Amino acid sequence: MARESPGESTLRGSLAQMNIMDLFQSLEMDTKAAHSRWRNNGEKCKMFFSDGQINHAIFGASKGDEAVYKVMSWVDGTFSIDFTAAAPNRPPRVPLKACS
Repeated sequence: MARESPGESTLRGSLAQMNIMDLFQSLEMDTKAAHSRWRNNGEKCKMFFSDGQINHAIFGASKGDEAVYKVMSWVDGTFSIDFTAAAPNRPPRVPLKACS
């Protein structure tokens, strides 16, 4: 993982080096607000975090939890997390349900 330059607010990296669950946990512990982009084999997903929680996700026609679950299985691909981007105005959401 690396920031583009000193003072840069965007973090970029590879899912092969840092898995997606570790990234989610890091954002949650730091109660970060961010806009993230995830890419893998031509597929793209956007996720928005507020107070460390995912409050919205878009993956093609999928939105919300469905979009997040599709990306959670990725072991390859890239991500970028922008800590200055505002999350869209959404009502507070219930945390993601545990995967069975």
